[in-house]
Amino acid sequence: MTIFTNQITLNQTRQEIVSARNQSQRVCIHNDTGGRVYLGNESVTVDNGIHLDASDERNITLNPNESLWGISSASREVSLMIQIME
Repeated sequence: MTIFTNQITLNQTRQEIVSARNQSQRVCIHNDTGGRVYLGNESVTVDNGIHLDASDERNITLNPNESLWGISSASREVSLMIQIME
């Protein structure tokens, strides 16, 4: 089992938060700052993404070859812990 941690700043341009791998991944994402961030696939927007409110945390399992994307209406920092399922 391999675990990575990272912090990413999201803004008005969608960006890949967790890259696709050949293995499943467990992702714990925490919204560190005030305001919402939005999560989804490569087409995520503030209108179609699932939101994560300030100080909220969400656990997501990504299947092989799936990635996680995010966007926000203002600059927001998120923290990640990613476990690679080997």
